[in-house]
Amino acid sequence: MEDIGFFEMIRVIKNLMKVKKITYKMLAKKIGLSESGLKKIFSSRDCSYERLNQICQALDTCLADIIVSHHETKMQEAKFDESQERFFVKNFDYFNFQWKLVNEGMSWEEIQDEFGLSYKETFKYLKKLDELGIIELNANNRVKKPKPCLRRWVGKGPLTKKVYKEWASKIIEDVVANDSPSDLFILRYLTLSKDSISELRRSLEELELEYLKKSQREHMANDLPLEKVRFLSTFSKGSYVPKLK
Repeated sequence: MEDIGFFEMIRVIKNLMKVKKITYKMLAKKIGLSESGLKKIFSSRDCSYERLNQICQALDTCLADIIVSHHETKMQEAKFDESQERFFVKNFDYFNFQWKLVNEGMSWEEIQDEFGLSYKETFKYLKKLDELGIIELNANNRVKKPKPCLRRWVGKGPLTKKVYKEWASKIIEDVVANDSPSDLFILRYLTLSKDSISELRRSLEELELEYLKKSQREHMANDLPLEKVRFLSTFSKGSYVPKLK
């Protein structure tokens, strides 16, 4: 367990011990170690994943939750710079490729297989994303992606409008066309006070954040069968029928 995140995870564990009012002596007893042995683990890099899992279980949590907690858990606003946005608007396939790579966490080999790309075509995508500063393409085509965190894409430029239009239309088209019981489409018109409108918007944002965190935890756990889910949430004042023809 020799990565720079180890001590950050130990910091999260120590904070959790304080919240739960669990002492070193109490925790050490739960995992069959001496108090000095536990403190040695916390002050060194000599700790296996198995031992960390044992510590987490003794604290009634899981390692995946600890890993998520040592990353930034607040929503981060992210947007592309002007040159990146211009390129993606004209070359939307490159935006889709980077989305699969960065946001969906797929490897370039998995993307290559899913879309039937040749190695030459895949390398073209990777090289351009490296030039744009989205990823770092290192020796032997090893890809360094942005650090995992909770991101909310912001901006009102032409790329945002293109994504909203194409992806929103696609998800509605697919849901209407399918008879899958897991598909959900809710269309509502409400009349609410200003306070209730603010509350509804806040509730939608909190719900999104809750399941973003859950998605991150379950993705890191690697012991659950996961499915890809598209989630569309929009909020706008006004009527569906602005005027009659």
